[in-house]
Amino acid sequence: MTRKRKNKEQETAETKSEELDLAKKYRPKTLDEFKGNAPLKKTLKSVIENNKIPQCVLFHGDFGSGKTTLARIFAEHLNCSEFDLKEIDIADFSGVDTIREIRKKMATAPMKGDVKVWVMDEVHKLSQAGQNALLKALEEPPKHCYFFLCTTDPQNLINTVKSRCVQYQVSALPQKQLHDLLNSVAEKENVTLPKKVGLQICKDSLGHPRDALKILQKIIHLDEDDMLEAAKQEAEKQEQAITLCRELINGSSWKKIAEILKSLDQDPEEVRRTVRGYFTSVLLNGNTIAYFVLDALKQPLYSTDAKNELVRSIFEAHSDLND
Repeated sequence: MTRKRKNKEQETAETKSEELDLAKKYRPKTLDEFKGNAPLKKTLKSVIENNKIPQCVLFHGDFGSGKTTLARIFAEHLNCSEFDLKEIDIADFSGVDTIREIRKKMATAPMKGDVKVWVMDEVHKLSQAGQNALLKALEEPPKHCYFFLCTTDPQNLINTVKSRCVQYQVSALPQKQLHDLLNSVAEKENVTLPKKVGLQICKDSLGHPRDALKILQKIIHLDEDDMLEAAKQEAEKQEQAITLCRELINGSSWKKIAEILKSLDQDPEEVRRTVRGYFTSVLLNGNTIAYFVLDALKQPLYSTDAKNELVRSIFEAHSDLND
């Protein structure tokens, strides 16, 4: 098989994959399409209209809130070609060698467009040596080089890296805006979304558009009655995580906490986010012991060892809460 044919087949496969993935299929391509975050959008529009896009930007906020999407929108307005746009998941490439390779490529001109752009997702996972090397790249980048850093945990970046960037916070969506998004996508997919189902998805996704669309994707082709049942099952999964939170804050024994963890059939990262969301509310309501749980669960769980890491983190939180 020739390389040209392989590339064609790969493009076809990727297109089909995106059509099945609602989060990718309906990813906003412009600021007007981007839902929520009205004050932020107003700021970014002004930056774009005045041709003042910073060379070093830090987008921070919850998972699935649109940080990488905004980075792509910036890249589009800078006339960055697909050949010069590099997206790097730092969770997989966290060492100093990654940054050294980038610094080498900064000296070369763009292949097709006007600029070269690096979008670095989960940049807080960069090693200490990697962050120090990145600092050198951010200090005085060539005019054709732009860096858009995305993170859920900006506090884990060294201050000198953060100080080199213009920072923008991306927030989760209010329920109404998220519900409107779900209805819009369902309509484009020629599906009627029952109100109860839409509201349940909003609740389960905690205001995160990507998570909401992933849940919708699981149930969108079911009959209306089955769709309601599937939404209830998703709610039951989240209720397990909420039960875990309640037992933690009530000081239950580790034996009882362990039994709940054994019964969880939810993705470990989804559990982590639910627990963090619950204890963030607890902290904001004045109960400072919630900090120990938030600290123990600050690292995302995407590795093959995620379930074990979740158990370890919950045990750490339980120990801190009961000292």
